[in-house]
Amino acid sequence: MSKGDTSAGILCAISFFSIFPARCQRFGESMALWFFVPAFINGAVASAVYFILFTTNGPLLASAGAVAAILVMSGFNHMDGVLDTGDALMVRGNRERRKEILKDHFLGAGGFGSAFIIYLLLFAVLTTFNRNTGAAVIIISEVLSKTSYMLGLRIGKPLFQDGLFVNFQKIMALQNQAIYVNILILAMISLFTSWIFLIGSALALAIYVFIIGNLDRSFGGINGDILGFSGEIARVLFLVISAMLPYVIFHLVAIA
Repeated sequence: MSKGDTSAGILCAISFFSIFPARCQRFGESMALWFFVPAFINGAVASAVYFILFTTNGPLLASAGAVAAILVMSGFNHMDGVLDTGDALMVRGNRERRKEILKDHFLGAGGFGSAFIIYLLLFAVLTTFNRNTGAAVIIISEVLSKTSYMLGLRIGKPLFQDGLFVNFQKIMALQNQAIYVNILILAMISLFTSWIFLIGSALALAIYVFIIGNLDRSFGGINGDILGFSGEIARVLFLVISAMLPYVIFHLVAIA
């Protein structure tokens, strides 16, 4: 891969996954290798907000600020997926009806309810960490969320014949090593912070595979909205598991 391909891939990844106006001519296959770069950038901004507000005002405002930063840095794109997919999941009917709801421009209680649950859990779990740990797990969770997209692209089948999911799946097919690179980066930063977070990452991704498989069956395929929805769930899963693991391990050791 040439330096030009590398820089183009990084800029396109930043352009798509963040609000930064990076120059991207087209989404090429080199982009898939660099999903973790915008994850680091977005995570670092949210982490800095959390750290500063925790220092000056405590965990509640810090957690609220971090959630806001996470949403803003992604341009609210993933929240849009949460709203649309959550709405469609609440439909009692066949796959075709769910697909219709997924594509329409209206929002029902299912969408708002899903967003409320996911982001309330995100806010609540961030209040349970101390300042340094919270700042670290925000970055890890962002990288994990982007890594989960790659798993979803590998596991899911396209719901529609065109769209972002189809385009990204084609990119992934041309960069088979991309998923392994991103998983390795996730494992390294998790282990560097704490082995607890490495276990948390592994468990969260294992549960994610089950969830994305069920979403694929429920809709008859995956699209960009469903992928965004699943990535937000993966983030919350990691944080909740990581918050619980120390207590679970402590009690298991005490019993033993």
